[in-house]
Amino acid sequence: MKWLGRDVWTELFGKQIDNLKTDRQGIYKLYDDTFRPNTRVHAEDRARVHAYLARSMTFYSSLLGGILAALGIQAEVSAEYQTVPSKCAFIVRVMM
Repeated sequence: MKWLGRDVWTELFGKQIDNLKTDRQGIYKLYDDTFRPNTRVHAEDRARVHAYLARSMTFYSSLLGGILAALGIQAEVSAEYQTVPSKCAFIVRVMM
């Protein structure tokens, strides 16, 4: 997962992840405090912002899951964003 947070993140978003945590049982959390695709979102219309963030996070979760699948790693990737739209976490559950 270090490779995903370091190399893949740099290629996709121009920076490394801010934090990587694991429970050592196949669940990893990748934290990004300034997730670039979401930095352009303004909180003028909360419903629109929420809809955009939901689509954006689903897209990037699928993208990361596809990258892992291409490497032969079966994993489920989900995302959550914080109250600040640019802060987010991706949760990777590796199927063993």
